Amino acid sequence: MPFLRRQSPMEFDLSLPDGAKRVRVLTESGHLVVEIRSEKGEVLERHESHAPSGMARWRAVFPVIAFWLALALYLAVRLTALSDFPVYFFSDEAIQTMLAADLLRDGFRGYTGEFLPPYFPNGGQYNLSLSVYLQVIPNLLFPRSVEVTRATSVFMTLIAALSVGLILQKIFASRFPWLSVLVLSLTPAWFLHSRTAFETALATTFFAAFLYFYLLYLSNHPLSLPWAVTFAALTFYSYAPMRLVIATLAVLLVILDWRRHWQNPRITLISTGLGILWLIPFVRFLVLHPAELNQHLTILGSYWVADLSLVEKLRRAGEIYLNLLSPAYWWGEPRFDIIRHVMKGYGHLPRLLAPFTVLGFLWALARMIRGDARARTLFLAWIMGPLGAVLVGEGITRVLCMVIPLTLFTALGLEKTLEVLKREHHWQDLHIPALVKGNGLLVVLYLALAWANVAMLNDALSHAALWTQDYGLNGLQYGGRQVFAEIQNRLKHEPGLKVVLTPTWANGTDVLARFFLPQDPPPVEINSYLAYTETYRPFIPEKTVFVMTAEEYRELPRQYFSEIEIEHELYYPDGSPGFYFVRLRYVPDFEEILAREQAERLKPIEETVEVYGMALTISHTRLDMGELPHIFDRNPSTLIRTAGINPLTLKVVFPVPQVIGQVSLRIGGAPSQVKLSFWQAGENTPHVVEQEIPQDPLPRTVSIPLENPLEVSALQVELWNASDGADGHVHLWELEWSQTP
Repeated sequence: MPFLRRQSPMEFDLSLPDGAKRVRVLTESGHLVVEIRSEKGEVLERHESHAPSGMARWRAVFPVIAFWLALALYLAVRLTALSDFPVYFFSDEAIQTMLAADLLRDGFRGYTGEFLPPYFPNGGQYNLSLSVYLQVIPNLLFPRSVEVTRATSVFMTLIAALSVGLILQKIFASRFPWLSVLVLSLTPAWFLHSRTAFETALATTFFAAFLYFYLLYLSNHPLSLPWAVTFAALTFYSYAPMRLVIATLAVLLVILDWRRHWQNPRITLISTGLGILWLIPFVRFLVLHPAELNQHLTILGSYWVADLSLVEKLRRAGEIYLNLLSPAYWWGEPRFDIIRHVMKGYGHLPRLLAPFTVLGFLWALARMIRGDARARTLFLAWIMGPLGAVLVGEGITRVLCMVIPLTLFTALGLEKTLEVLKREHHWQDLHIPALVKGNGLLVVLYLALAWANVAMLNDALSHAALWTQDYGLNGLQYGGRQVFAEIQNRLKHEPGLKVVLTPTWANGTDVLARFFLPQDPPPVEINSYLAYTETYRPFIPEKTVFVMTAEEYRELPRQYFSEIEIEHELYYPDGSPGFYFVRLRYVPDFEEILAREQAERLKPIEETVEVYGMALTISHTRLDMGELPHIFDRNPSTLIRTAGINPLTLKVVFPVPQVIGQVSLRIGGAPSQVKLSFWQAGENTPHVVEQEIPQDPLPRTVSIPLENPLEVSALQVELWNASDGADGHVHLWELEWSQTP
């Protein structure tokens, strides 16, 4: 085999197999010189090229310049007015920064004392990981802001843009790697989410890098395999729905590419060991939190933990899977996604580029059928993508990783089209300006894609705030920056002011308060004004301001207040009232009014409910959420909640005596106290069992066994929320009893 040996920065020697001659390739004064010499060094032949023309030099340098300019444009259309689009700043973004701040404060220990925890809690579930660690350095270097939190994520997504470009260039030998960069940047689903701090964008970024290094490994670069394993692990830890995607894809690639793995046993062994090391934090997490995976599905309302037959679950999984592979999902009007995760008037993919996506897909499919492992890997990355959603339901955040193979399909389709069009004979019979012929066509296409990127940015910044008029909890959850900016301004100019902020307009308003207000804990009471109508809570009217939504203001019970004064209004982008800053004053006889209403409210309600085939008579505390059958449906996503009454009391009267040896309740994470009273037939004094339950970060099932089973005619359950007063809400998900523990 010939080998190439570097002798100087501008000179190389190429030894021929028989050693009879030497070929020297060097440059002199910008010319390329090839000399063929004997072994004694005599010049037998000399060939000299002329300096390349200006056009030739331009053709050589254009792909490089175009690629780096595409990356610069990608970054520019994300960093421009970063806090203005998306128009909301979601608590799932803010919590990344706040968890990072808490991690630094606590010496890199989690809330349960774990050092360098692999996962962090968010909304009652452990679903955050690397995105928290990503925010640690920005926390140390910069003041907390929307721009810093989002920009940290944006700069990471540059890896995704770089990866798709390198895949096109190095794996599929494209001369136009900028195509995939500009197409990815132009993809609406990616354009929106890559401007946020949502962890799905980070997982998709690492997924793109994993694909690049694995495809490079398949292209005879064995040292790329450990890098592929590393980025697969980073994908796994970045976003919970990606765990099933990357794990399934990895298993398939191990099986399908076993011959290549066998050819490089040392690299394969190193990569296997690296993969095992990356799994250790996850195993440790499962040991410390054994019920978390099932709890995660429960909180998300997954049908996999519902009371359905296996056939029905598989049917639903297949339906979700096919919906997410459907072209209608990617190019049509979004049917499954809430408004804050879509760009109105756009599909999830660029609609005008759909023909090229299909063409690239067919090209990759044909290559795969002919045995191309690289095309097969790209196809598998697409076909495995929906697995991120089949556990719960359709949603673009759960399948955002699919934009990577779909972007590459589109870029490949564009490139194949360009290759055909650049052949001279295709232009002979067409009256086309010289500007767009040959390389001019590349310039036109480049400028068109760049213009489309800028146009999408301009459209988003100009019109996104008016894409919907649903600015509340089920819509954009608009108002984080605006509300807390006004609160901070008031706290600055009115020392000692008490602010009561409604939580009904957004998820995690307590997290947003910590993010936007410099004081920690924030000097804001997160509570509804309703709490001040359900119990008497003394406050100084001159030193208290209530922040409520316009809808809440319209529903404000006027009979409880002698003074209601609007001090300030914040408007939604469409000009409608969004939030009111209100001063209130109780009517003089508020306590008497409340006592009369409270006495009426404390009266138990009696219902007949069919449970386990029996018609049970149940008297219970008044509820403001859920229905009584919810605690008997064995569905962990349904519950009941008391109407500001603590404790919750349920008395169950059985039509025929029941033998009970254990009672189980699914309750919230607050510290609680349970009192069970069992009446046996013919007895007036109940058998009582009490138990105190410590706080836990997540809802849990508590089982209370009896020393000996009892045959009872009635059962009373009293459940206190120990962290709240008599006006606290008490939640109950499930109530079950059985003969044996």
